[in-house]
Amino acid sequence: MNIKEYNQKLEEFYSDFLQSNPIEDSSNLNKLSAPMLLKVNESYFDPKKPTIMIFGQETNIWGEKDLNTYFNIRDNTDATIESLMRHYEWQLNRQKSKSTLISLNILLKEKLGAKYNLLWNNLYKYSYDGKRTSKFVSKEHFKNIMKHQKPLIQFELELFQPQGMIFLTGKGLDREVEYNLNAKVEKIKDYGKHCSQLKIISDFNIDKGIKAFRTPHPDRYRWEKINKNDVVDCIVENFQ
Repeated sequence: MNIKEYNQKLEEFYSDFLQSNPIEDSSNLNKLSAPMLLKVNESYFDPKKPTIMIFGQETNIWGEKDLNTYFNIRDNTDATIESLMRHYEWQLNRQKSKSTLISLNILLKEKLGAKYNLLWNNLYKYSYDGKRTSKFVSKEHFKNIMKHQKPLIQFELELFQPQGMIFLTGKGLDREVEYNLNAKVEKIKDYGKHCSQLKIISDFNIDKGIKAFRTPHPDRYRWEKINKNDVVDCIVENFQ
C-alpha cells in the first residue's frame, strides 16, 4: 500500500466505527475528549520500512479546540476525524517540544528513523478534562470508554503490522497493555530501572515475535533518576 491508501483505510474505518459505535454510557461525556487518531505522511512514514509503534499514556487535549470533544466525534464525525488526523500529522512533524514525551519521541526518531517508521499511539485514546479517564469517571463508565477504544487500537496495529513496540508507560499500566492488545504481557529481561524487554502474546493478527520494550513515562525520569540517553541507547541497541 502507498501512503494515500493507508490514510484512506484509516479514515474509512474511523468513520464507520465511530458513527456506528457510540459510547454506551451517555453520562459523564461533557468533558470527554475526542480520541487520538493516526495519520501518515511521507515525512515520517515510508511504506517500505518496518514500523515501531510507540505507546504513551493518556491523550491530553488532542486536536483543534473547537472539535476536541467526544460530542463532536459522535455528532460531526467526518469533520472531527479530519481535524484529529491533521493534528496527529502536525505532532509527528514537530522538531522540538517542551513535552518530555514528545521530545523523547523526536530523539528516538533521530536515532531510528533511517531504518524504521516510528508511529505514536496512546493506551488511553481519550482524556477527561485533559486528564486520565480512569481517575475522573466511575469504574463502569471507564470500562465503557476502554471497550469503545479497543477496536481502534486493534485496527491500527493490524493495519501497520509493527515489528516493534515501545511502551513509555511504566509497569503500573501493564494491565492496560494486556487489555488493549488482548494480550498476555511478560517481562523477560531487565536492563536496569530505565528499560525492560517484554514478551507480548496477543490475540490480534500481529507478529507473534514482536519486539517490545517498556520504560517509565518520561515525566518520571527526573524523580527516578533515570538518564534519558540510557533509555534511548537501550532501545536503539535492541533495534539495530
